Amino acid sequence: MMNKTFLIVLTLFFSLVFVQSATAASAVEVFTIEKEEVVYSTSINKRIESETTKLLNEAKGLVTKIDPIPKTGYLIKVPLTESFSLNNPWIKSSINQAIFVITDEDSPSFMVINEKNQSIFLYFDGDINSLLQAIDFSIPS
Repeated sequence: MMNKTFLIVLTLFFSLVFVQSATAASAVEVFTIEKEEVVYSTSINKRIESETTKLLNEAKGLVTKIDPIPKTGYLIKVPLTESFSLNNPWIKSSINQAIFVITDEDSPSFMVINEKNQSIFLYFDGDINSLLQAIDFSIPS
């Protein structure tokens, strides 16, 4: 009887951990670079994914700085529920998430990781405000 109860409790525990992990993996997170912490989180939805893929398609060039992460600003991590095929002159890869870099120091950019686990930073022409509106986050002035 004790073993059966233990197995049921163990199964429930792993079920809860799995559900929490799956939920966390599908969360859009806004990270402040100065404070080094997540300041906002929301669930991914079709509008956010649409805005994200639109911005990914508007890549205009590689970020060639030695350190592409600024000292101030925000990083927005957007996981995609389905892989997105990114195909431009700088990268041809299947993407599962994008991290947008927003700073006053430079034009907005995004980072993606290719199949070889290489980080690639690209500038884009799109309006980051459409993504910010979709995730319901505004950058303080």
